Amino acid sequence: MKKLIFRGRSGSIFAKVLYSYILIITLPLIVFGVATYYWLTNAIEKETHKTYSGIAEDIRTEVDRNFQTLDSFAVQLSYMPWAVKLMNMEGSSLSYDRLDIGVLLGILQELRIFQATYPFVDEIAIDFNGKDTIISTVGKDSRERFFSDLIRYKRLTAGDWSDRLSQLNNRTMLLPEEASVLNQSKRLLTYLHALPPGDSVFQATLLLFIKEETIQQLLGKSALVKQNGSVYVTDRQGRYVTGYGGNAAIRAALERQLAQGTSGSVQSMRTEDGTGYAHVQSAEGANGWTYHLVVPDNMLTAKLKSVRLMAIALMMFYLLIGVTVSHLLARRDYRPIEQMLSLVRARLRPAENGSNEYAILQNAIYAMLNDADRSESEILLYKPLARNTCLSKLLKHESDHVDYAETARTMELLDISFPHEYYRCLVMLLDEGQLNPEALLEQLKPELDQRLVAMYWVELDGRSKALILNADSGEAEEEAVGLLREGLRGASVAYRAIGAGRQYRSLVELHLSYAEALRALEYRFIQEDGAILYAERFSDTHEWKGTIGEEEELKLAIRNGNAASAVEMAHRVVRTELQASRLPLGGIRFLCYRVATCALAALEELNIARTPSVSPNELLQQEEPGTMLDTIRRLYEEAARLAAEERQSRNDHLIREIRTYLEQHYTDQNLSLTSVADTFGISPSYLSRYFKSQTGTNFVDYVNRRRIEASKRLLTGETTIVQVAQKVGFDNDITFRRLFKKYMGITPSQYKGNP
Repeated sequence: MKKLIFRGRSGSIFAKVLYSYILIITLPLIVFGVATYYWLTNAIEKETHKTYSGIAEDIRTEVDRNFQTLDSFAVQLSYMPWAVKLMNMEGSSLSYDRLDIGVLLGILQELRIFQATYPFVDEIAIDFNGKDTIISTVGKDSRERFFSDLIRYKRLTAGDWSDRLSQLNNRTMLLPEEASVLNQSKRLLTYLHALPPGDSVFQATLLLFIKEETIQQLLGKSALVKQNGSVYVTDRQGRYVTGYGGNAAIRAALERQLAQGTSGSVQSMRTEDGTGYAHVQSAEGANGWTYHLVVPDNMLTAKLKSVRLMAIALMMFYLLIGVTVSHLLARRDYRPIEQMLSLVRARLRPAENGSNEYAILQNAIYAMLNDADRSESEILLYKPLARNTCLSKLLKHESDHVDYAETARTMELLDISFPHEYYRCLVMLLDEGQLNPEALLEQLKPELDQRLVAMYWVELDGRSKALILNADSGEAEEEAVGLLREGLRGASVAYRAIGAGRQYRSLVELHLSYAEALRALEYRFIQEDGAILYAERFSDTHEWKGTIGEEEELKLAIRNGNAASAVEMAHRVVRTELQASRLPLGGIRFLCYRVATCALAALEELNIARTPSVSPNELLQQEEPGTMLDTIRRLYEEAARLAAEERQSRNDHLIREIRTYLEQHYTDQNLSLTSVADTFGISPSYLSRYFKSQTGTNFVDYVNRRRIEASKRLLTGETTIVQVAQKVGFDNDITFRRLFKKYMGITPSQYKGNP
């Protein structure tokens, strides 16, 4: 295609003849085929989209019809004599001495008749304003008892209902909620309508409770929806109401598209895994709902497949004929010129050769440009890594003899500059699975430049990230920290905490700010998520300055669920430090706090969301070392229990996955302990021990027994023993015969003769 575009620059006779033939004969036929193909596909797509739109509108009409029935019921109810009488009855209650029991039974009977007449409604209730009385299909109750005992919502209390019912509610709908109706769990949509309808001074409120599954049945009536489609309902605010079919991936893709505000009656969308869907949106219903029909693209693709194959075959046929004839003509005319060009090509490198004299030059230029692009790409690829390494060395100060002159030259090459006077280091601990917020820093850069603040991002490990702030003043630095915090909140970046070191006025002291930020971050377990922990706030002249050499052993014992070993080791660490140093009370508290947080750090590394009921914050309030040791014991025991429960849960899940994998692949002759270990990302030795502990048998014996068991079904037919051995996964029949005799006690031939 590149030669076709630049045909005016080519002096090749071969190319000119070939292009001329394609333009005169082949191209018009191909254009006709393409036009026909697009006309047919467009007609099919329009008809299909029209069908989809009709289904979406039918769903909207059906749901609207049911809700209009409820509106009519509210109007009808407000004019019933008994309803008018009760609404206008004076007093603050409808006690039994004012309401005859016979009249009440008649009212209940009428409500039950209405309930049976409108199967769309699950329960009916009427709240009489100012009388603390609700009459429903199950009786007469106060608001408190009705919403606490009869219909109890998971997230709404009786007090919440009193506040809502004291307001005017005209055709108000509450989204589906989990509720208990006479001790039966249901998801209910609640429809509220003031009585009399439309009156600003209402006297009662009609409550209609509709099961979510009833609405879902209306959404799924269409055969297309039942077959492979899904329907989602949103309200005027764009909130999800309910849906039929589909899955979380489709719903997430739909929400992204709605958030983008894409217009059009039929839209295309894709899920995270790349699956395509057609999205049809209905007009807004009378109740303010919009209905979204989502249908997989493959339903339309199946209709277009035959048209596409026919058009492609036709175009390929004409293309083949045209190219063949033009090639024969061009070869005949171009042969003398080709002989001359062969002499030129012989003097060039193979990479510089082309199809004609212009292509030779073009290839040479392209090769040069490609080399330049490759060099630039490599520089851009490795520059961020080199910059991160340089900044990381500044922070960690791994050597006592850092050559800052050489470091300055390196920073200049990497476009790193610190033009201001004040330095501060922040260390951010991101939540598990949170992407790096580098894009946020680019967004903040203009505002930071206005405040005379430079900021650099440093990758430390999977979750810990460092930020270097270089500001013109201490106030500007504080503003930058606040700006960063607001930016993280606005971008919904999930982080556990941020440790902030002290301000320094020299790059040489930057590593001190980094160390202080790490130390401040250790206090995250007594702070709320998202806190900024300033080193100045946690400085204590009586603070214990030591380190816990056994920290990794403590965390390992917790992760393994070995509470007794962890507690014994922790107590030994504390007692050893107390004997070696005469610590004040503040130092003892911080020592015990650091030992206690080893348990929380172990749970954090295991990604366990649950936290122990024992908080390390208790240690900072206690007075006696014995009490502190007991708090550590309780914390370690609970953390070890949580770790053991998590490990058992993961073990159960892993052995199920391994068994399923073996069931699906035991016929593979290449199946081995190593291949299965590679599939699940574990070592072969661990897999061997783990499999034996979970199943009671070794891996090879398990696979061989499964293969022998499967071979018994095949030996009853006409299949030969060699074929049976290959089908069940053995690479030769000798091994198969030996193992069959080992497990079954007879040879395959004997079994085949007497199954």
